[in-house]
Amino acid sequence: MHRQAGVKTIAFGGRPNRDPIQAIGGTKGTNNYPFGYIQALAKVALGTGTQEQIANWTSVTAYSNLPLNRSTDTSINVRDNILRDNLDDGIPAQFLYEEADCRLFYEPAMLKDPRAIWKKAASAAWGGAKCVAGNLPQKRETQFERRRKSEARKIRARAEKRAPAMKAVDFVAKGPKSPIHGKKVPL
Repeated sequence: MHRQAGVKTIAFGGRPNRDPIQAIGGTKGTNNYPFGYIQALAKVALGTGTQEQIANWTSVTAYSNLPLNRSTDTSINVRDNILRDNLDDGIPAQFLYEEADCRLFYEPAMLKDPRAIWKKAASAAWGGAKCVAGNLPQKRETQFERRRKSEARKIRARAEKRAPAMKAVDFVAKGPKSPIHGKKVPL
């Protein structure tokens, strides 16, 4: 969202200095599979393999519930996300340092009421409050620009209501032919 849609990031806390800090949240990997899903796939493989294959799959037979029992959340990043800027060096996104657009400090009122955190973030994002490090550009819209966008949304919504909705059943029945067999996909 940060790269594709331009969503801005705000980070709270950190060491008692005014340096920028990294934004956190979520994973930067492309696919993140829960261990339970991986274990289920291993069971499917064991159930469909021949005796010769199963004898060679020692790592698959070693899966147990131990990771699930020892943690509240287990998952594995199974595919790295290489960003466009890093195609040449191949560094995955989860190993890159990315500064937050705005850094703020926690304040005593935030211990009592978490809404104070949201108020501080909102005032930095839309109210013109200063960031400790970084900044969030303040985009000012005129009343005319807001009205024009609102009218455009209304026109788009009306057009979408008039367009016939395509049902999933219609797509499957009339849909594309399977590239493997050259036949229509059955219902």
